[in-house]
Amino acid sequence: MLQPASRPAAPRIIGTSAATATYSTRASPSLVPRAALRAAQPHLAGPSLRRGLATVARSDAFANLTSADVEAFAKILPSPSQILTTIAPESGSASYQPVDPSELDTFNNDWMNKYHGRSQLVLKPKTTSEVSEIMKYCHAKNIAVVPQGGNTGLVGGGVPVFDEVVVQLGGLNKIRSFDEVAGTLVCDAGCILESLDNHIGEKGYMMPLDLGAKGSCHIGGNVATNAGGLRFLRYGSLHGTVLGLEVVLPDGTVMDTLSTLRKDNTGFDLKQLFIGSEGTIGLITGVAIATPRRPSAVNVAVFALDSYDAVQTVFGQVKKHCGEILSAFEFFDQTSFDVVQKHATAGVRDPFEARHPFYVLIETSGSNKDHDDEKLQLLLEHLMEEGMIQDGVLAQDETQLQGLWALRESIPEAAGKMGKVFKYDLSMPIDKMYALVQDMRTRFDEHGVHGEGNDVGAVCGYGHIGDGNLHINIVAKSYDPKIESIIEPYIYEWTSNVKGSVSAEHGLGLMKATKIGYTKTPESIEYMKKIKNVFDPKGILNPYKYIQKITTCAAAHRRYHHLLFTQRLRHQIIGRAAAHFRKDQAWSYKTCGMSTWVSPSMSRFNRSGTSSHSEPDSSERSAFAPEYEPVQLGSSSVLKPLTPPSVSNLTPSTCLAIGEFKELLRQYRQLDDGITTRLNRSFARSRALGQSSSPSLLSSSTNSASSVDLGTSTYATPQPAACAAFWRELVDVWIGREEVVRFCIKVADQTSNPNPAVGSTDQRLDADFVPTSSKQDRWSRAENTAETLNRQLHNELKVESIIRARSLDAFKSRCRFFTPSPPAGPEGDRERAMWLGIPTPAARASQQGAPLP
Repeated sequence: MLQPASRPAAPRIIGTSAATATYSTRASPSLVPRAALRAAQPHLAGPSLRRGLATVARSDAFANLTSADVEAFAKILPSPSQILTTIAPESGSASYQPVDPSELDTFNNDWMNKYHGRSQLVLKPKTTSEVSEIMKYCHAKNIAVVPQGGNTGLVGGGVPVFDEVVVQLGGLNKIRSFDEVAGTLVCDAGCILESLDNHIGEKGYMMPLDLGAKGSCHIGGNVATNAGGLRFLRYGSLHGTVLGLEVVLPDGTVMDTLSTLRKDNTGFDLKQLFIGSEGTIGLITGVAIATPRRPSAVNVAVFALDSYDAVQTVFGQVKKHCGEILSAFEFFDQTSFDVVQKHATAGVRDPFEARHPFYVLIETSGSNKDHDDEKLQLLLEHLMEEGMIQDGVLAQDETQLQGLWALRESIPEAAGKMGKVFKYDLSMPIDKMYALVQDMRTRFDEHGVHGEGNDVGAVCGYGHIGDGNLHINIVAKSYDPKIESIIEPYIYEWTSNVKGSVSAEHGLGLMKATKIGYTKTPESIEYMKKIKNVFDPKGILNPYKYIQKITTCAAAHRRYHHLLFTQRLRHQIIGRAAAHFRKDQAWSYKTCGMSTWVSPSMSRFNRSGTSSHSEPDSSERSAFAPEYEPVQLGSSSVLKPLTPPSVSNLTPSTCLAIGEFKELLRQYRQLDDGITTRLNRSFARSRALGQSSSPSLLSSSTNSASSVDLGTSTYATPQPAACAAFWRELVDVWIGREEVVRFCIKVADQTSNPNPAVGSTDQRLDADFVPTSSKQDRWSRAENTAETLNRQLHNELKVESIIRARSLDAFKSRCRFFTPSPPAGPEGDRERAMWLGIPTPAARASQQGAPLP
């Protein structure tokens, strides 16, 4: 049986010294290590974490753990072995003993070693009542919690992001009952899938799902992620086989719907909300599931084919001839096959004499071996006679059957041994599936990073043809942001364009938490957030992932005022950010009665926590939130770009408080996503108009060079005027961010000057703004010496180039025939560098250690 691949080594540190090291994993918590801070205050180390190319900030709403909290949990859990913590007790008579931080690594890191949390506490309850008491305490104290099962997930959904408490459910591992007549199993959520399969296998049944990680994954985690697996074609999803659940809600309430009834038509079927919820609205502690009879006759065949069209043809023939006994239809390409042969566990044999472009694995499951053997043999002969397959092999015994399955199941393990794997789990129409694999290889070739010995060694395409589920494993030397920027958002946009899903069975987790908009409508997402808000109004359960709760009215006010008063850029920068904020949070103005325009001089929180609003005059409106002038371009409306943001209102104290500075950049970098999202909408409208024969609104007719064939349909590009407007917006944002970083680099340089008058905080300007958290201010200033600060700021210029490359790729993929005309002079040189994707003069000066221009 296949187990999850062993955890790769810890992330390789690259760079010239520890002080300037960056990590070759996209989930590294910060670009510069904070060793001293981490030792002194681990829960504050690194206030933000990179999620792909986005940034996640730790929520101030969650409490920081203390030894008193650990003492409280020790009273709930009877055995000292049920608590693992690095928090030292305040007295020698404590009821627990701290452990070495390395003992928490297994719980803080996912099994691919891609995502790394910093939890200081792991709790191991053994009963539902213990889970309930833990959640009651955490709910009362606003302590964030991450439920964890076998930790075999691939999207970072089961590990902490920051210092959340890990509730490890492996101790809930008892089988409660099994009905041998009805085939219904009731068990704890921490039972291992393979153990359950073996247990009921002795009674002639089997679990309705099968995964490569079955030796480690928990049934509760399977349900929480709505895992699909290899038996999906025959037995369907867990939404159909799960009969009941026992769930502990965020406030400690136990919701018992652990029914074994197959039919119950009384009210809403609440268990369905928790299937696939990824531990964000409740902790699953018990599962009732229907199990099918274990077939007495199982056959497996592997066919070799010469094209993906042949794969689809064979699938149709197999359904026609063996539909009633077909239980699996898997495909994998030659690249996947080669990776398995080179890197898989010993014993995976090649049954073919020659290589072929594609392979399919077929499994049939029935009750009459002679009947099934005959049908499969006739199918093989028919396919060979018609020239649909080039070669084929049938398993003659159980050993050969397991050997053929190993060809398919070993692909993820072998890819992991070859290098670091960017995994993508997508669903889409079957006829579109392999076109994406080919497009990704072409994309890497165009960037010059694909091939043996290169940054991307292999692009493996495989999956479940029966349910339209494609897996793409991109094997790279490291989790390099440069490689990720080539992949994303292109792969999600491609999937969205063919009306696919960005997650077929792995879930959203941390990796795809911001990608749901490629698949779901804004209305759907809004109602998902409302469901989250009903069960978890405090947002303590598995935060930062999946679907986050709706911000409450008070929090909406706080976020808006924080944006206006603490970011230090009150004019163009804040105006642009506030405009995006208002657009994204439009619900809060309706729900909370907030004015669309909030006057900074009239709207402040008073001591009672309320806020007053007044309509600003024209000068205030202009100064604090400059209006965009809509420009109608065919079917879409884009926004007239603003002038490059000024840094005249940025004060030195913002730069010196590095946490606040990074938060400013995070807010500002989100503007790229807003611009590219509107560009995508313009592109989609243009495409729709092109398909409805309205060429006058497009850049040219669908037969011109401006039409791009992606193998699915003819795609039209937006008008040149629209592309020019979007380009101007991007350039303005990029220039503004670079100006902010350059300003702060100069501040850091001045701070090291022995003259105390140089680099001092401009108190007059600072007095105008609401101060940041005193705690954040203290540790930020103490940690960031002038030298360290300077290094971090220069690193931000490098990060800027990565983010620009991502946005530039998205822009060029939409506006393929647009070329800007930069003006002469330094600003034109900077714009040309941005268009070509090369370092700007400021970035080059930073790399060479020269004074910034």
